[in-house]
Amino acid sequence: MGKVWHYCVVVMDICFFSGVAPSVIRAVVMCMLMTVARAAGERTLSLNTLAIAAFFMLLYNPFYLFDTGFQLSFLAVFSILFIYPVIFRCWRVHHPVPRYIWGIVAVSLAAQLGTAPVVIYKFAYFPVCFLTGQFDSGTFSICYNLWIGSKFCVVSFYGIAYMGGKRIERGVVVAE
Repeated sequence: MGKVWHYCVVVMDICFFSGVAPSVIRAVVMCMLMTVARAAGERTLSLNTLAIAAFFMLLYNPFYLFDTGFQLSFLAVFSILFIYPVIFRCWRVHHPVPRYIWGIVAVSLAAQLGTAPVVIYKFAYFPVCFLTGQFDSGTFSICYNLWIGSKFCVVSFYGIAYMGGKRIERGVVVAE
């Protein structure tokens, strides 16, 4: 149980370092509730956790109800929980790679559909380029992470070889 409380403190620290925005508070409260419940051996339901997070946040500050970040965050998670399964079942994909890509598209579509009323009301327009932007940023993110991961592996390899007192020639560790 000590690890759970340590984890909760670390998550709360991240919340404070990020500026305590309502969407971050929602994520932290949900994460802490699920972590504590699982550590206690209880079953967690995402919708109940979302409702409890909203209750405690509104109990702390009722004016969060009028905050756009609060509204968009809760609507996005709510729509992902309810609309995503319906959208995902619309197209049956059997191969794992297209199924993974379809899952990402379905989550994004569910979040956009769920938050559309608030976005249209608050900002007076609906963004239609979210799917293409998602693919661009997703592709960039994957390539960047692979590049960083490869650099980390190379640096770690050379560091381990150096610490072991070995020489490296043409990418191969040579014993002296």
